[in-house]
Amino acid sequence: MTAAFALGPQLRDPIPELIPQTQATVALEEIATGLNAPVKGTFAPGDNKHLFVIEQTGPA
Repeated sequence: MTAAFALGPQLRDPIPELIPQTQATVALEEIATGLNAPVKGTFAPGDNKHLFVIEQTGPA
């Protein structure tokens, strides 16, 4: 048994074509610590000073 077979059928590539290069840049900034399972971040319309983070609760 091969590893691919053990993991199930192979899925199609969700991005079948090359993505063209651009001048876009990305930066990451830590905004919170102590979260165990954050699942979503959102904001209130018109409020760009607060970010609300939804965290999954339950046993880890």
